Amino acid sequence: MDSAEERLKEELRRIDVSRTEPQLLVKLIDKARDIRDNVIADEEALAGSIDEIAKQLIDMNIIKPIKQEVLDLANTKLNETFVAIDGSFSFGGFLHGIYYFPITAVMIKYRKIRDKCPQVIYSRGTDIYGIQEVDSRHAELKASLKMLKLETELLEDVLDSEDVNMVLIDGPVIDPPKKYNLQEYEELLLYRLQLIKEIIEKRKLIVGIIKRITGRLFVDFLSYRGLSLPRTIFSHGDRVFLDAIFSYLHLKNIGNYFYTTPIPPETIQAYSDYKDYGIEVLTTFTQARVDTPPIRIEVVPANEENTIVAAAICINATLPGQPYPMPILIAHEKSLIRKGLAETLFNEVISRFNKKASNLSKILRLKHNF
Repeated sequence: MDSAEERLKEELRRIDVSRTEPQLLVKLIDKARDIRDNVIADEEALAGSIDEIAKQLIDMNIIKPIKQEVLDLANTKLNETFVAIDGSFSFGGFLHGIYYFPITAVMIKYRKIRDKCPQVIYSRGTDIYGIQEVDSRHAELKASLKMLKLETELLEDVLDSEDVNMVLIDGPVIDPPKKYNLQEYEELLLYRLQLIKEIIEKRKLIVGIIKRITGRLFVDFLSYRGLSLPRTIFSHGDRVFLDAIFSYLHLKNIGNYFYTTPIPPETIQAYSDYKDYGIEVLTTFTQARVDTPPIRIEVVPANEENTIVAAAICINATLPGQPYPMPILIAHEKSLIRKGLAETLFNEVISRFNKKASNLSKILRLKHNF
């Protein structure tokens, strides 16, 4: 982050602290210290048992090394034509009962991983959308579904591109992972299922890359297996536990890479719809280096060979100094609609009235933010 921006944020935090009632401030600081002590104790307990845990998971073939020939195959795939897809939206403002969101999706076509001038293709649906809802949360949900619709539309271009055999998606294949009782969700789901199935039939690889791991998918998988692991590990989520395991293995096995045994994401709510439609998905976790976070990967067509290669692709595409695979980072930046832009579009273009506006219009606008 830019140092000037970080300094500004720090100054704003200090202002907010200084404006808080002293009695409330003291109470919350004491609670924060208690939480800190508990977090440190949990981390130390995990660190103390990590050697035993790692050895057991490797012996049971739950965490596996990636062989050099798989890394070489992944490198070959990265030097063929592939695409990376991401989308973005941001809330701009609210006017006359309508929430306004700029929404876009982008597909970047690489002739090879080191392509200096990849082709950048924005969704035809890139637009500023007005969503009429009773509550901002519902409006934001509908905006996110619209963004996913634009991302999914770009998969049609993949179907028509004979030279593209691999799609990297910033986010999961099963997206959204949660079901919603909305017409917009049902329409998106059917559209997405149809396209993914056609892509699978054409034997093209789809890799969904979840950068920020949340939840307990892997930890619960271990729990269901009834492994004789220290009970303290089950208090952690996947991010902390896998970061500890992979970082430990990177430090102990210089030059080696690892992935978790592929499993179907059964605990992801929307996965049942994919299975019912005949689409199976496998998921695995991996980590490129000791200085990078773990990631989760969803892969179709679902078989272990594709999953191992997908993990190796993500490792090879994570360049020095970068936390995540480079094509995904670039797709994210190319699609990113920052909040400042969304608010400027709203404040300077949409909500500003001109001098010829009627008196009633001017009164309505002036009172809009009351």
